[in-house]
Amino acid sequence: MRKLLFLVPFYLMGITLTVEDDFKTIKNCFYVSYAMHDLKKEKFGWEINDQVAQIESELFKIQSVRQGQKAIRKFIRSTRDYHCSILFASTEYSELPFRVSEASGRYFINWIDKESKLALKVGDEIIEFDGRPIAKVVDDLIQQEGYQGFHLTDRYLALAHLTKRSGTMGFDMQQGTVVLTVKPKGSNKLTHVKTQWLYGPEIIHDMVKGFKSIPKKKEPSELTKKLQRKTLEVPFSVYFEGGEPHALGARKSFLPYLGKMLWETDDDNFFHAYTFIGPNKKVYGYIRIPTYSVNENEVRELEKIIMKMQADTSALVIDQMNNGGGSAFFLYNVLSYIVKQPTAIPKHFCTLTQEDVFESLLDISILESLQSDQEAKDLLGDAFGGYPIDLKFAKSLQKYLMEQLLTWSNGRTTTDAIALFGVDTVYPRNNGYKKPILVLTNPLDFSCADFLPAILKDSKRATLLGQRTAGAGGAVTSEKFKNRSGILSYSFTCTKAIRQNGEYIENNGIQPDIEVALTPEDFQNNYNHYVGEIHKALISLIK
Repeated sequence: MRKLLFLVPFYLMGITLTVEDDFKTIKNCFYVSYAMHDLKKEKFGWEINDQVAQIESELFKIQSVRQGQKAIRKFIRSTRDYHCSILFASTEYSELPFRVSEASGRYFINWIDKESKLALKVGDEIIEFDGRPIAKVVDDLIQQEGYQGFHLTDRYLALAHLTKRSGTMGFDMQQGTVVLTVKPKGSNKLTHVKTQWLYGPEIIHDMVKGFKSIPKKKEPSELTKKLQRKTLEVPFSVYFEGGEPHALGARKSFLPYLGKMLWETDDDNFFHAYTFIGPNKKVYGYIRIPTYSVNENEVRELEKIIMKMQADTSALVIDQMNNGGGSAFFLYNVLSYIVKQPTAIPKHFCTLTQEDVFESLLDISILESLQSDQEAKDLLGDAFGGYPIDLKFAKSLQKYLMEQLLTWSNGRTTTDAIALFGVDTVYPRNNGYKKPILVLTNPLDFSCADFLPAILKDSKRATLLGQRTAGAGGAVTSEKFKNRSGILSYSFTCTKAIRQNGEYIENNGIQPDIEVALTPEDFQNNYNHYVGEIHKALISLIK
């Protein structure tokens, strides 16, 4: 017994030292490469030294690796940055067979698993969740999980996790029975519905089940891999599935058809698009962009859709609501199909390390030797996210890397505002869309889905309708390292983007031209109010 009493403190000390050592790796990366220090200090009073000291004091008291994970995640969340995220090697999950949305302070069922036998239907209003007012449950979840960004985005994320939780993201799991107090659609009578959490335990030998990677036609070059490390996508979007209409990355939107449908893409097309008869009996187009994480095949599909829209429609609706972002190069591709004149792209303040400069030096020596489009393609591939590679791009990339060398040689570790990857302008395609455009936005638009409306609004190319985007304003990079704290990967923002109007995208998001929020009527009457606002906007676009 005495031996056991002495063993416990040493065991806990081992856990503490292990997690503290792993946190040192993460905190050092944030010290060196996180791009938002000054902005977060100015906006929120965020000081990395204060945050590190607080987490280190918590790590000194932990009694399990799981507690250490939660402490480290608290540091990540303190940045109020949706690009900063951490994933853990865990298979534990808990889930209820429905999802919930909020409108005007009320909460409605927006999706039910078809295999569920629950006495619920879409549009039912939830009053209490397990004996507590659901608004209070959501408030507590926001507090517990440390959401500190844009309040509407935080609330949307909390609602997504109200009934779907994963150990991969560090959530506390739920088990057992849940009793819902529900006001059925079309009734004022309250009913009680009982359901069970579907729970999946931790399976140590199957730690990364479910993670997918985009297949590649050929092994990319080392330089290509370096370019692909920086994306404009929130890392936690990997957790969401596309089958639920309100989820991040859903192929089909929660919106119904906007009018009598005339033509529609096949189900196996990456994009849900159609033409329809709308206001004033004119023909309009609709295209859903669920994510900007695509490959060359999707770009070819997009081109065909855009050409048809240009030929057949009077105006185009682009629905990018609930979009987690993705490839900057695919974003540039989308823009090239819809801008009507050369259009400037937000520039970035890029953080640097000596390793970055060393690699840039090596890459420049390769790039400067290129003499033709084919040589550029042989080195970099035919395209990034469908963005065509040629000698002009290679030389722009070389200039971008030279800017990094110049910055470092001048004794600085952050560049001036420069074009990310050397791309500072998007040029219109001859076969692009030239007519009016309406873009739908909401608080679950992140990163690339912040940038597209920003660029279109600054260039006055499109009208934005909906709600403010999340405000994830830079390029993100993910890192992995060998550890015993269950850390699968972590990410941080390595650049800070600035719009043409001088505003940062980070924590500001993009305000729509026409503010429209979902209402209780929408959830209970097939989104008629929201569709009506879209119709009004389309009429004004083609007057």
